[in-house]
Amino acid sequence: MTAVEERETVESPYGDQPVFTFQPQDGAEPIVVPKCSVLWEEVDGKKALEFLWEIRKLNEAYQSFEFMDRAKVPNDIQRRIVRLPDDERRKFFNNWFSDLSAPPTVGLPPE
Repeated sequence: MTAVEERETVESPYGDQPVFTFQPQDGAEPIVVPKCSVLWEEVDGKKALEFLWEIRKLNEAYQSFEFMDRAKVPNDIQRRIVRLPDDERRKFFNNWFSDLSAPPTVGLPPE
């Protein structure tokens, strides 16, 4: 079994929302969070571009915490992610964020 596995649906506190599942190497219970693509949706009346503007000056590590809050990842699950060994935590975030193939472009100037 691979360390990282994505599934469209698993039993989770997120209802029918697509989830991302990460299996820690120590064999602990899998970490289940909403797929990162939820971050481009409007959340609590705030569009993605406004959210990105708000966190633009934060260190990347702190931005990750803001992204988890925006995705409504419960604090107990966030704590499990933070407690992962450095290499696993890096793998978790790299794979979770890989779902974000392109940021929202609405309102951004053309290249």
